[in-house]
Amino acid sequence: MLCYRLKVRIKILILLYFLSLNFVFSQDNIDIRWDVGDVGWGMHFSSKDNAGEITIKLFHLFIEHKKTNIGLIFNPFNVCGNYGTDDSYIPNDQANFLNLDFYWNFLGKEAMLFAPFVSINYFNLRQWASMDFADITFKSGLKFLLRKNNLDFENIMGSYTFRFVEAELGYRYNYFNGHKFYFNINIDLISLIFIIGSGSEMEKAKKANDDYERGIIR
Repeated sequence: MLCYRLKVRIKILILLYFLSLNFVFSQDNIDIRWDVGDVGWGMHFSSKDNAGEITIKLFHLFIEHKKTNIGLIFNPFNVCGNYGTDDSYIPNDQANFLNLDFYWNFLGKEAMLFAPFVSINYFNLRQWASMDFADITFKSGLKFLLRKNNLDFENIMGSYTFRFVEAELGYRYNYFNGHKFYFNINIDLISLIFIIGSGSEMEKAKKANDDYERGIIR
């Protein structure tokens, strides 16, 4: 039974792979962009357990057909850490090395993505120790994203997409973890760096102002 399910999943992945290639190379009206990744927080819910999640994703490749607003997002590395809401929860940290999202941005706006999507997470390394080829996760739901594609440093970094905030709400199924509902919120790693940098500059400015008022700075 396990062997049959594994064969079905591999066939689905192969089919989606060739559909993706056809989608990319058979169209002229394609927009291809990338970013360095994101960091996020969320929760999942099921009849068995509820838990929080912290994720770090490195690199995204965005491929979108401009006329239909149908897109593909590829992410090669995703680390997810879980923490339970009670002492009986067993952590299930893992890394994913193949993550594909297919979406339809029915708003048709470049700066805002509001889209139903389906996704696949495969090659899961659980607890940094074991990998099972039957371990595949399917997700579906709604994705919301605020982004800016045309940046001042575009000529330096290429077609970079700056994502201010991204949110997902949906359902997912995993062979080992079963059925769950989830939500998460992510921000671009560069956004996080800007926020941390701005906070540091504001702290320095506040300290300088306090020193001035105390007469330290003349």
